[in-house]
Amino acid sequence: MTVEQWIKINQSIRVSRDMKEPDWFDSNIQDVQKGKFYITIPYQKANPLILSKGDRVIVNIVLQGARIEFISAMLGRRVDNIPLYSLSWPDDYNRVQDRKFVRLPVIMDIFYAEVPKEGESPRYIKSSVQDISGGGVRMLVKNIYEAGTALLMKFNLLLGDKSEEIAVSGKVVRSGKISATAISAAVEFTNITNRQQDIIVRFILNRLAKSRKPR
Repeated sequence: MTVEQWIKINQSIRVSRDMKEPDWFDSNIQDVQKGKFYITIPYQKANPLILSKGDRVIVNIVLQGARIEFISAMLGRRVDNIPLYSLSWPDDYNRVQDRKFVRLPVIMDIFYAEVPKEGESPRYIKSSVQDISGGGVRMLVKNIYEAGTALLMKFNLLLGDKSEEIAVSGKVVRSGKISATAISAAVEFTNITNRQQDIIVRFILNRLAKSRKPR
C-alpha cells in the first residue's frame, strides 16, 4: 500500500514538530498536488503551531486499529479563504499498531445519517452499536453501503456520572447481511478530535476494567 490512499482532501490529521515526544496539534488536509499537500494551520485548543519554511514535522493519521506516521517538510504558506501550510510529500511512512484501539463488544444506542445534500439537514436513524474502538464502530444499519460511503454518527458515552456526547463522521469499510433481517456496517472514524478519541478509549478501558473485577 502507498501513502496516497491516506493523504486525501478533508482527511483529519495530527501534526507535531517534536519527533521524539510528539505534542499533537489538530489539522485537516485541504488540497493535494504533485509533490506536496496543503493543511489548515494546526491547533491545540486555542494555540496554533507556528512553522517556518524548512521545518520538519511528523504527521499522524488515525486509522481503524492503527496509525500512519510520516515525516514532511514545511514548504511555505498559501492563503485561500483561510491560511494554509504546504507540506512535502513523504518518502515513506510507518504503520503503527495502536493497542489503545482495543475493540469493545457492547450494545448501546447510536444515531447515524447519510451526508445530506447542500442546504438539507441530516436525517438520523436510531440503531445499535455492536462493538467500538478509538478508530471506529461496528453497528446495525438499514441498508448495505458501498465501501467509502460517508456517514454521520452521534452517540453518548457514560464516564463516571457524566454523559459525553460524541458527534463524528466516518466512512464505511464494509457492510453486509449478518442474518436474514439484519445488516451490519464497520465504519472508520474520519473526523475525530483528540478529545473525542480519548473519551472513547477511556470508556472502553473503564468497561474492560469492570468486567475483569472478581464478582
